[in-house]
Amino acid sequence: EDTTYAHSPDMGLFGPFSMETGYPTPKGATGSVEVFVYSAKDGAEIDMVRISVRFRQDVEAMTVKVFFGNKEKDPKMMDCKKVFSVERRIPKTHGIARAAVEELLAGVKRLEADKGYFSSINSGVKIQKIIPRDGIMYVDFDETLQRGVGGSCRVAAIAAQITETLKQFPAVKGVKISIDGRTEDILQP
Repeated sequence: EDTTYAHSPDMGLFGPFSMETGYPTPKGATGSVEVFVYSAKDGAEIDMVRISVRFRQDVEAMTVKVFFGNKEKDPKMMDCKKVFSVERRIPKTHGIARAAVEELLAGVKRLEADKGYFSSINSGVKIQKIIPRDGIMYVDFDETLQRGVGGSCRVAAIAAQITETLKQFPAVKGVKISIDGRTEDILQP
């Protein structure tokens, strides 16, 4: 399950939307996509449209881990750097590190949130560059990463989510985060 917003002319009106989402390995050759709205009145699924789909059998995929905080696994949240992995199925790619970080930036899915997962990273953050060099992964983000971020705990949590997501790969021994090419004055509490 994933969420997107329609571009409608006014509140309560239908409008066009688009989204991309991952999905687990299909258990069969066919399935369906359901699109609906949650009722503001009682949370019920309304205006549902179900579209039948046929899965291609030749799709190559891989699994990556992304790391988030979790209120259920760490209820006291005493260690801001404590993060937990969630597996995501992605299309096979040679740019696996970038794909993993993009999955991280996509945020927590609804079913993950129901299990207590949350992200400290702002929505809308973009990767500008990601470069591996001598065991260090250098990753540069746009300014959105630090917009409105305050508090040393949140800063530590953001760094931990990014670092642990990249350190799942054996060749990555360390991670250097930058914003618009800057490393010194970023992610300050």
